[in-house]
Amino acid sequence: MSSRAVVTALVGALVACGHAPTPSSRSPSGRAALAVGELSVVVVPTASEGLVRASLWIDAGTRDGGAAATLAAWALRRDGLEARATPDALELSVRGEAGELDAMLRALAEALSTRALEPSSHAALRAQLDDARRRAAAHPTLRADALALRATLGTDPFTGDPSREDVEAFFATHFGPSRALLVVVGDASEREVERSAAAAFRRAPAARSTRSHAMRSVARPEGLVGDAEAWAAVLQEEGTRFAATVALTVAEVDEAWAIARALRVGGSTVFPHREGVTVLSRVDSPAAVPALVTRARLLEVPGRRPPEPSGIDAVAERTALEWLGRTGIPRRRLVVGWVGPRSNDTRSNDTRSNDTRSNDTRSNDTRSNDTRSNDQARLVERPQIRRGSAGEVAHATTAGGARAFATRRDGATALALRFRTGGVEPARAQLLAAALASRCDAPAPVVPHVDEDGFALVVRTSDERWREAADALVRCASAEPGRTEGPRLRLLAERRATPERGWIARALAPGAHGVIEPRGTEGELSGPLPLARFAEETRVGARASFAIVGPVDAGEAAEHLALLLSWLPPGDPASAPRWGEPLPLGGRDWRGERARVVVGWRVEGGEVGRELVARAFAAESAAILGRVGDVLWHDGGRSERGAWAAVAVELPVDRLDAFDAARRAVRPPSPAVLGRVLDEARWASSDPLVAALRLARDGSPRAPLPSAEGIEAIGSGLARAEPAIVIGRPPRR
Repeated sequence: MSSRAVVTALVGALVACGHAPTPSSRSPSGRAALAVGELSVVVVPTASEGLVRASLWIDAGTRDGGAAATLAAWALRRDGLEARATPDALELSVRGEAGELDAMLRALAEALSTRALEPSSHAALRAQLDDARRRAAAHPTLRADALALRATLGTDPFTGDPSREDVEAFFATHFGPSRALLVVVGDASEREVERSAAAAFRRAPAARSTRSHAMRSVARPEGLVGDAEAWAAVLQEEGTRFAATVALTVAEVDEAWAIARALRVGGSTVFPHREGVTVLSRVDSPAAVPALVTRARLLEVPGRRPPEPSGIDAVAERTALEWLGRTGIPRRRLVVGWVGPRSNDTRSNDTRSNDTRSNDTRSNDTRSNDTRSNDQARLVERPQIRRGSAGEVAHATTAGGARAFATRRDGATALALRFRTGGVEPARAQLLAAALASRCDAPAPVVPHVDEDGFALVVRTSDERWREAADALVRCASAEPGRTEGPRLRLLAERRATPERGWIARALAPGAHGVIEPRGTEGELSGPLPLARFAEETRVGARASFAIVGPVDAGEAAEHLALLLSWLPPGDPASAPRWGEPLPLGGRDWRGERARVVVGWRVEGGEVGRELVARAFAAESAAILGRVGDVLWHDGGRSERGAWAAVAVELPVDRLDAFDAARRAVRPPSPAVLGRVLDEARWASSDPLVAALRLARDGSPRAPLPSAEGIEAIGSGLARAEPAIVIGRPPRR
């Protein structure tokens, strides 16, 4: 049996995903089941080009018989007849032309009448079972599935050592018309199906037992967090390769399908059982597990409408679900199955608070009973959040140090999820932001943003979809960066076209050039930039902040954003690097026809609002330098160390002396220029996206206005500062 076949068989047995996932408990036919003798029958007429699918659902599965149920399903497979075992049912199905309906139903009736199993068949099935067990034990994803589902459902399709008599007893106990539902989908009428079913099933023997709708009794694994209704746990096995399965069980199918679609995790599966509906989501990176667990527990999706059936298989499964029946659970249950290295962990110490491994060294015979360590408990327990407010801003902080801010404002809604870097390695920050944003699937476009000491993912959304947008940002931020060669080359092309900001950044602040050029320089982007370690160090609570501006309940929104960040480990805070000694004059080769000159000034210290004064100084200086050349750009900003300003000009080489004379004439910003810059900052704050970015960075949605003393100190300090100048000369002709 191939490994692919083992995967298909085990996943089908574990989670009933042999066909499209079952999305709803409502019968798409809207019809009550017909009674044909003791057999229940539902007919769903569907335009299908003359094709018919008939499936027989038997109200018993692996929770009733373990591996005996699995062998029973395998024993019934033959040409044209498919069979699979799910936790609470066996499904037998055939398909063919509408004119073959009689033969199709006779095949199902013959299978329902099965009572005996030949010794040779049993031996072959046991060999297949043993082979499947061996192969499944070596497959990390299937082992993780099994761990999560054992705690959720108390079942394993391969549990037990079924004899031939055990399989025959399963047939006799559960196989009979009173325990079965026939679903016919396609080009068939109720009258045709009723007539054909009456003829085919009239001799089918009765089952020994009757149907039961009682909730199954599932033994609670050791160390679960929560009460009898709301389980949460991490169960672990040792393995050489990592895999994790998060099993979230809810009461309603619509909610489960909405959660599965919103989580957008590769390999998610939705399947029903008597106690509720379980969503299985699989990940292959340890770092992704805490974020997925947090999102799964907190996710709320309004308008939980499932998609319409996409084919006759899905229609049949929806119909069968209603017949199977559920008592439902009052609250969510969540279990994580974790397979991976226990003692030979190769991750860095910076991720140790994110580590959910136990240091247990018990034998392989007991490792499947291994439960969470203290770190694992933190993974599934509801996080502790500190709340507060300051004026119009509500704030909340996680135990790991991540901060969330919210302010109510009429109009559009915007969110910003930010990670502070301190201006270190700006090229990696720019590339990581671009890579994460490119992988986003959100209600609106997600835009990457970089500034002097960090990067952010920002999105505009409607007020009724802000939770969905917040979840999308966390999903993006917690993803693996993936391949970054394409984004790196695009960024490199942009830097080569406008290199002068990188020139002045290296000259004015050699030790902290990211403060001035947060997008990275041409030199940094020229070679490969691995992001794994940088992302690991940056995506921690001490560096994270989440902000929302819009017509929301500020206190509720801040708490929700903080909860979404509760998966982040504490980590180390970012620290601003020192400026370094400036380089007064430098030269660069430039490919253009005219010279490019960029001049920058910096000043230590300063109070709030110093970046606005620096921008005004740059604007005033640009007006003076524009008399001798064409101004390409001017800008000003801040760091924890002080403020800076810069102007770039393009001019003929023979006018460089005039430029030097002009730059000596710079002066502090005039009241008119300063007033214009301050007004622009106030106008910018009216944009919810700008306000959310500022709120995530500074804890305030508005730009802080400098005092008169601050304006004088920064403006005069920049005017007196010795500038750094870089001249890009065109090649000599």
